[in-house]
Amino acid sequence: TAKMDLVIKVIESTAAHSMSEPTQTYDVFANISRDQYNTESRKRFATSKRKTLVNSLDPREIQRQEIIFEIINTEKLYIKDLSIIMLHFIFPLKNNKILTPDESASLLANIDSIYEGNKAFYKDLKKRFRDSDPNIVSEVGDIFVSHENLFKLYSL
Repeated sequence: TAKMDLVIKVIESTAAHSMSEPTQTYDVFANISRDQYNTESRKRFATSKRKTLVNSLDPREIQRQEIIFEIINTEKLYIKDLSIIMLHFIFPLKNNKILTPDESASLLANIDSIYEGNKAFYKDLKKRFRDSDPNIVSEVGDIFVSHENLFKLYSL
């Protein structure tokens, strides 16, 4: 029940405090609405503008490209969600000293590193997609490997 009391304290305190303008860039993706994401960004690879190109691919490659496309778009949505959490919860909790240092360390452990790491991961995925001609991504495994330290943060 101590954890539940702490969660209630966080929610009540966050709602009660007005937020000052954040100095960090946590609101970069906060302007994208979930509906906008769902209708514009989650288009299947095969139904995108590249119909002529898609028709020249075998079904396995189409499926592979759809998976890569979905990974990139899911990462974009995840960063948006993290930015909302940072902007509306983490930032006020840190700035208004709502939590004790121990509570803050326990609850907010690696959130900054996770946020920044996922932004860098998304940037690399997006760059690979943009640099691929004609947007057929040959590989992404190397990007996952280069960001292995990010994924280790989730196990801490």
